[in-house]
Amino acid sequence: MIKAQDEVLDVCDRLHTVAMEGALAKDKAEKIEAIQQSVAGQKLLVPVIGEFSSGKSTMINTILQQNVLPVAITPETSLATELHYTDGEEYAEGISEDGSATRYEISQMNQLTSDADKFRSARVYLNNQQLKSIEPLVLVDMPGFEAPKAQHNKAILEYLDKGIFYIVLMKVTDGTIQRSLLNRLREIDRLGRKFSLFLSNADVEQPSKVAEVKQICEDILSDEFGCGISVSAIDNTDAKSVTECLAGIDINALFKGLYFSATNESCLSVLEGLNYQIKASKVDAGKIQDAEDEIRRSIEKIKSTSESDIQHMKSRYSGSMVNNIINDVGDALSNAEGEIVSAVMAKSNVEHLLNEIVRSSLVQSMQQRIGEVNDSIVADFSDSVKNLSEAFRDMDIDLNYTDKIVGTMQDSFKTLMTFIPSGKSKIPSIANAMSGAGLGASFGVGLSTALATPIASTVATALGVTATAINPILGAVFVLLPTVLGGLLGLGVQKMKNGNVETQIRSKLSGEVFPQIKSKLRMELPDILQQQVGGMIEQVRARYEEMLSSQQQELEKAMQDKVSSAQAAEENTRKLEGLRTQVQSISQEIAGWRIA
Repeated sequence: MIKAQDEVLDVCDRLHTVAMEGALAKDKAEKIEAIQQSVAGQKLLVPVIGEFSSGKSTMINTILQQNVLPVAITPETSLATELHYTDGEEYAEGISEDGSATRYEISQMNQLTSDADKFRSARVYLNNQQLKSIEPLVLVDMPGFEAPKAQHNKAILEYLDKGIFYIVLMKVTDGTIQRSLLNRLREIDRLGRKFSLFLSNADVEQPSKVAEVKQICEDILSDEFGCGISVSAIDNTDAKSVTECLAGIDINALFKGLYFSATNESCLSVLEGLNYQIKASKVDAGKIQDAEDEIRRSIEKIKSTSESDIQHMKSRYSGSMVNNIINDVGDALSNAEGEIVSAVMAKSNVEHLLNEIVRSSLVQSMQQRIGEVNDSIVADFSDSVKNLSEAFRDMDIDLNYTDKIVGTMQDSFKTLMTFIPSGKSKIPSIANAMSGAGLGASFGVGLSTALATPIASTVATALGVTATAINPILGAVFVLLPTVLGGLLGLGVQKMKNGNVETQIRSKLSGEVFPQIKSKLRMELPDILQQQVGGMIEQVRARYEEMLSSQQQELEKAMQDKVSSAQAAEENTRKLEGLRTQVQSISQEIAGWRIA
């Protein structure tokens, strides 16, 4: 266990003690326990990503100083492969969709690769000193971006958010960062993670050319992400700069940054609970009773939301999302038209390029749109709690309770937005997605798994929903692409015979290919999004009930203290104030975890 794990667990222990001693609502202690469970089992994964044949497996073999990973593979046979250190017997495992493992000997790695269709990922356990030297980091050899099958796209989506740091490879002969790679880097950046870029096959180019490509890449990264992202060159026999990069990773800072949002939210929740009790101890019992009664009425309003109202919300939000997402994908295709034309005329992998554009724009659009809908649903339910502002204002506890609870709810739904679930269902609801979620799915308890309790499963993450919904959509597009590309690819052959072929290709793209892709999306999206919106509505409703019930319990505790002797009530208030001081100190401690 690294130092940061001990520190996060220590903070959680202290918060948990305060929650218990302060007799706060039980959900506060349960959330802290969920974080503790996650911290104890969290793995520190370093995915190695890049285009197919960019040298990922070769580079990892060079680091390991042994040829473990097959390098002569095709996109169809590539698997996301975790590399773990063991001081015992060496072996490999293929991990199926249900999480079960099929064992292979290390000498059977080629067979595991041949069986790739059976598995969603693989793990390799090696008694290797190089792996031991980078512990607790775990390298993950990722499939190339060209992997054409739905399960490989799923593996990329599943692992994208799990890394605490990324090793990114591109061939120096590419000359610049290609669109597909840049899209992945943007996704990593949106997750708040860091990466380093390495130019592979540097030995096949002149040093001056390598330096030129390095400068080009540094300029692109600086423009996109700001300064501070390193770019280094490697070859098939020397990966020293990669090992130095791994050694330089501040795992403690990254680990605490990983748990900042969830722990900070729990800390603020404990602090709020203490404040409510302290303030309530100083007001008239009648006002406490009025607030309790209003909370009960608010809970009843939320529970009694009519089915017709819910159906109206589902239709309204899912319908608007369908149109917005299709427009976003259409804009991405149109913006990439020149690149697609060039790919057709060069007879390169157009199907892969279109897949990448659709996948990337879908992920980005669905993240944004689902996040927006979450906020809107939260606001829709706010009428049920609007009268609480007056009750809490009368108690001198909260001057604008309604706005505060809406803001807290919206922030809560963003807390775990960087965690992708790996549920078994092709189109799971949010509740199912969260209960099967996780950074550590099938190889350690992840944060979103641990927080998928009856208390915290209500955190419906935009990225999580994206991951569970996008795979069947992409699968449908994959089936369509060969058909819509048939005539288009034939035009590329004519490029030397007909000077107007580029115009013909553009016409076919805008008039046939793009509309057919958008039409397919319009067929696939409505049912999926309506199911997701329905799940989001239920989760928001449950979250409101949970938060109100929690505050109700704390007001009931304050009322109980009111009927005790004046001396006992005064002693309890002093105790709560002492606990509040402890939590304020803990809050400052957590603030130092945030990574710039």
